[in-house]
Amino acid sequence: MWRRSKKPQKKIKVPQITALTPQKKDPSRVSLYLDGRFVFGLNRSLVSQAKLVIGQEISAEKVADLRGQSEEEKILNLVYRFLSYRPRSEKEVSDYLTKKKISQKMIARVIVRLKSQGYLNDEEFALWWLDQRQRFRPRSRYFLKSELTKKGVGVEVVDRVLANVDEEALIEKIILDKKSWLTGLEPNKAKEKLIAYLSRRGFSWEKIRLGLEKSDLFD
Repeated sequence: MWRRSKKPQKKIKVPQITALTPQKKDPSRVSLYLDGRFVFGLNRSLVSQAKLVIGQEISAEKVADLRGQSEEEKILNLVYRFLSYRPRSEKEVSDYLTKKKISQKMIARVIVRLKSQGYLNDEEFALWWLDQRQRFRPRSRYFLKSELTKKGVGVEVVDRVLANVDEEALIEKIILDKKSWLTGLEPNKAKEKLIAYLSRRGFSWEKIRLGLEKSDLFD
């Protein structure tokens, strides 16, 4: 009985690296060419890490993996610049990347990487924020908690960081710092101005009253 012979299976062509060209605008990056066509750019460190060489055949899965790693590196560099101005909370970084239209999956990857590198730590961020506020713009514990919560810092972390905030000492410091600001005003006017200032920063009337009683500004 005659049987039809099987057709030979078509061999799937695996792309080949034909060039790894340094980029003019950023010498730390290299343009990857497969079969003579530009595919994407990637860091030199990634080229070395992946042991890429001209003439090497590379699977579609490997190309996709390299593309993802390259994109992650680009986003990391973007975040490093964002962090260079001041420390940030995880939420601030996530919101920043969301505005840049980065996918949530990639944002999660980048945040894990930043945390492992020590660039993101919400407790350290909260301690920095508290220190800055106490030194330059004192706030009540209530206001500080509200600010840190809006920054996405967890309630347990916020409570732990603010546990030792001494509001009475802060009020005393503010009163001393504002001494020159009140110079020349009648005592009642000076006191009203100071009370309004402290109230706007979230301090309770009871603590403001105690602070004023301890102060020698109105003796």
